Amino acid sequence: MVSVTQVLDQFPEKELVEWQLRDPKKAKQVSEEAKQVGSAVDQQIQLELSGRLVPTQNPSLTPQEAAMALRCMEGWDTFKADHPDFLPSITGIQHELVHGEYVGHPDFLLAYKDTQIPPRHPPSYRGICDLKCASQIRPSHWTQVAAYSWLIDQEQNADFLAILRLDKLTGAHEYVELTDPDQIDYEVQVWLNYKVLYEHRQRVAERSRLTKEAEAFDGV
Repeated sequence: MVSVTQVLDQFPEKELVEWQLRDPKKAKQVSEEAKQVGSAVDQQIQLELSGRLVPTQNPSLTPQEAAMALRCMEGWDTFKADHPDFLPSITGIQHELVHGEYVGHPDFLLAYKDTQIPPRHPPSYRGICDLKCASQIRPSHWTQVAAYSWLIDQEQNADFLAILRLDKLTGAHEYVELTDPDQIDYEVQVWLNYKVLYEHRQRVAERSRLTKEAEAFDGV
């Protein structure tokens, strides 16, 4: 199976690549730190929403990572207070979505909708929200959520896409919904373009592998 993130990781944004080239050691450190913090926050929120005990400490985190995770959880708490309708709207948490060889696990499937546009889906599913522990919402975040919409239904997009950003440095939160059907369709098309490019790369790599094997055999 090929994950949505596996595809998108093949095409990092220009600014990210330039930063990685300027300071590869720092970029690697920050990337690993972000993964640790993001995984820890995801786990804590999943435990909370499932009604299980949330540990007060995570021994796998460094003190700096633990502090960042704590600030993200502070952002989560203030978000819940500001959006009391969010938790009751959740119909799925890390639900596995599969289409063909592609798989994804969106953080939240949602049933509610703020806009007055008539829903295209039944109440059990109208929108998708992904959680990001980051300093900003990046374009690739929208492409990722759009990919989840495609995994659910290749014929009909979600009514809305959403990103919930928890700032690991300030403890702030940012919640943004994408509701315009044309914008949602655009993001889905971006995902499909990435998917085609990924599949092309895989075919090229496979042809290269077969050519090398044939050359090695001929040389025997």
